[in-house]
Amino acid sequence: KKAKKDPNAPKKPMTSFMFYSTEKRPKIKEKNPDASFGDIAKLVGQKFKKLSEEEKKKYTDKANADKLRYEKEMEEYNRTQKPAAVSSSTSKKKKKVKEVASESESESAASSSGSDDSDSDDSDSDSDSDSD
Repeated sequence: KKAKKDPNAPKKPMTSFMFYSTEKRPKIKEKNPDASFGDIAKLVGQKFKKLSEEEKKKYTDKANADKLRYEKEMEEYNRTQKPAAVSSSTSKKKKKVKEVASESESESAASSSGSDDSDSDDSDSDSDSDSD
């Protein structure tokens, strides 16, 4: 199951494309009023790909600033959280690792027993070919 997000946690940083999209999408939609949401997304993506590095720099700078904001907010958020909340998330990861290990052990046991079956299948096929 997916863990619920903390509503007090900082929002993730936006990418340079997201900054570009929020700025340009209304203009593109205005020029293409009949375009679907997906069509507009494709147009925004195509225009973003065509930008030069110099043109993208404006949006990359905004994304970097937003990333710094997020990192600062996360540091503050982690300082104010209870230590138990942090350790519980790591214990869940350990449980998942144990589950994966036990699954792989059971799969290897099944595959070794499966090889015994294939030997008997070979002998059956040999006996079938003898009778033909």
